[in-house]
Amino acid sequence: MNPVFAQDIENKYPEYYYDVLGNFSIGFLVPEAIGTNFIAEGYELWNGVQLEGRVYVNDKVAVGAQFQAFKGRVVDPTVVGALDATGFTHGFVFGSYNPFTRDNNMLLELALGAGYMNYRNEKEFQRFYDTGFSLMANATLSYRFTKWLGVYGAIQHLWDFSKIATANSLRNSYNSVSIITPSLGLRFYFL
Repeated sequence: MNPVFAQDIENKYPEYYYDVLGNFSIGFLVPEAIGTNFIAEGYELWNGVQLEGRVYVNDKVAVGAQFQAFKGRVVDPTVVGALDATGFTHGFVFGSYNPFTRDNNMLLELALGAGYMNYRNEKEFQRFYDTGFSLMANATLSYRFTKWLGVYGAIQHLWDFSKIATANSLRNSYNSVSIITPSLGLRFYFL
């Protein structure tokens, strides 16, 4: 009886296949405000879009920028005032870290970022804005099925901090907002 030894499986892709310089993603997001704040209590949030680009510094670290936009319809004017709807936009610069090797088609990346938030409030034909600072943390799992194309799924937590003028007793509800934004989309790679 001869023993059978396991052999290394040869990778079907050439070496340069995993030398990715960066990627660009476009996705569909489903926002959900959490906690006790004026968005969670006064709005019905609608689906939105997420755009993201990142450049790899090395096999483990990337830097990038992200933009998110979604809208919300006012469902409780006693909480948010006599508004019709609000457009929510966020922009971030971030750094991400990949805890595993990048030499396979599945990739997990953890990111932290800082940026801005802009709430565009609408009442009939009038618009006014609330702006502020925002932080984000996310985890993204992607799968690459060709040299140039893949899919991703991400879960992201946003913390928005603004200076909305309101009564002192309501300040925490208006000036600190927490939103979860899961997203799915396409990822385009460049070598």
